[in-house]
Amino acid sequence: MEEWYACVAVVDGRIVGTGSLNGKTVRAVFVHPDYQGRGIGTKLMDAVENAANVRSVRTLSVQSSITAEPFYAKRGFRVVCESFHDEERTIVMSKDVSSRSE
Repeated sequence: MEEWYACVAVVDGRIVGTGSLNGKTVRAVFVHPDYQGRGIGTKLMDAVENAANVRSVRTLSVQSSITAEPFYAKRGFRVVCESFHDEERTIVMSKDVSSRSE
């Protein structure tokens, strides 16, 4: 568990989003549909990327859904490859964070 970092977004006492980092892999970034478009995902990703920076992670990777790809691309992630699990398409993306300044 030492390498796992997790955070939650809470609005009016209700958990509305999650974000986590496992080593150099972004995991479980999710914002409830009723709360999307309010900057919550951005704040969660800021926290995840800050945690990566503290841990001296140089490159982050994420397995993105088709619908989340534009979100990650806007944050500087680039497509590395695509894979299929049955009919579900997963997009593997990465981002160099080694030059990021705080």
